[in-house]
Amino acid sequence: MQHVDQAVKQIAASREGSLKAQDSTKAEYLFQLGEAVRQLVDLMNRDIEAHGGGNPLFVLILRRLEQYDVHVEFSKERKAFFYDNWAFREYGKLAPKGARAAKAEFRLIEDAFYRLQEGDTAGLEKAIQRKEAFLSRFPRDRQALTVKFFLAVDHMQLGKWQQQKGLSQQAKENLARASLYCREIVKKYPGTNEALSAKDLLRMLGNS
Repeated sequence: MQHVDQAVKQIAASREGSLKAQDSTKAEYLFQLGEAVRQLVDLMNRDIEAHGGGNPLFVLILRRLEQYDVHVEFSKERKAFFYDNWAFREYGKLAPKGARAAKAEFRLIEDAFYRLQEGDTAGLEKAIQRKEAFLSRFPRDRQALTVKFFLAVDHMQLGKWQQQKGLSQQAKENLARASLYCREIVKKYPGTNEALSAKDLLRMLGNS
């Protein structure tokens, strides 16, 4: 658990720094705080996957995090820990044009993508809008490729749901957008994991 202890120490240092610093320095501490918490949550979830949960150290870790005003919760449904991403949201407020702004926003998008519940079409539509806003703000960012793939998945899921509900026109439009994103990814980013996954989506969409 050495890496866990290191992550907790980094969280403590970053939280303390964020409370003392101001402006851009404070934002940087917040970003480092968010990254450290993500690392810790990842380590804890890996432990659950390997040993099935029940590690008594988790209770102690969560109590220590509460002392730093860091909120991590366990989802019984998904059998995993989740961070509320407060530090990344605060970074976005303090430094919307900062050096880490794109990465902080991507962290929020990525987390929401994996947390979205099946059938939550309202949440899906909001998620699509947020991803489109990301591409508008950060078109050349390295995370733009992943966001485009997320959008392809979102449009496909929304289109499939609309098909089931008999909303044929809306379904057609969203499935077409999904296909468009996939083709762009395959063409512009050949050999990437996103391109390989986009090819799989195209086959699911009936394209080749």
